Amino acid sequence: MTFFLERNVVRAIVISIAVCAIIYLGMDIAVKREVFRHLRQELEAKAPILLAAIILDVVVLTTFLVVKARSDILVVIVALLAMLLVFAGERLFLRQYSNKSAALHSSQ
Repeated sequence: MTFFLERNVVRAIVISIAVCAIIYLGMDIAVKREVFRHLRQELEAKAPILLAAIILDVVVLTTFLVVKARSDILVVIVALLAMLLVFAGERLFLRQYSNKSAALHSSQ
């Protein structure tokens, strides 16, 4: 009985780490993309370095997704759904924040 519980705990930890890795790589790509598009000059970031980092992240994420999809497709589905929820939440927050900010500035 103890072995069974320990095995399930280890499996849950491995699944959690896999989901977190997928989300982290996706968010890392998104942040680097936005730095490249909007903040590159302000931060004095080198375009070739940012592009190389984005490409390497995409290669690692794609490889990881393919490997995980072959062994446990549910992990990939959960990670993608979690990323969609995070992006949707960010969009709602930013829309609400920009509306409040615009109203504040227009009233002054």
